[in-house]
Amino acid sequence: MSSSYSLLSTFKRRTLSDRPVNSVILPPRTTLITELPPCAKEPFSTIISEEHAAEISAWIDRKTSNYATTNIPYDFQLILLGTRDGFAPQTFWNICNVSLLERDDLQIEEIKVWDYVIKWGIAQNPDLPTDVEE
Repeated sequence: MSSSYSLLSTFKRRTLSDRPVNSVILPPRTTLITELPPCAKEPFSTIISEEHAAEISAWIDRKTSNYATTNIPYDFQLILLGTRDGFAPQTFWNICNVSLLERDDLQIEEIKVWDYVIKWGIAQNPDLPTDVEE
């Protein structure tokens, strides 16, 4: 009991004395604000750019100016991938004709869609032969 009494009396003497406190006062802590790196935006496509999609969308809607790349009204989906589906012309016709014919949400006649797709494809690949049998 005497040890706890002496500890208590020592504590009271030191804390209640008239001596000034001699302790090191540290500056206030600064909070570290870590910024997360920007999210890596998944590329729109490896085949066409967002600008292409905006232009094709404008063609579909018969607009004289392109849509902004942040306001493209259509969702472009890859129907045929040569490395996945094959490169045979018949594969193209089997997949694309069926895929487009099954769609009922197109806002333009199918023939016009194909016209635009073919014109765009020719413009992108001027070295392709014009004869489909080649």
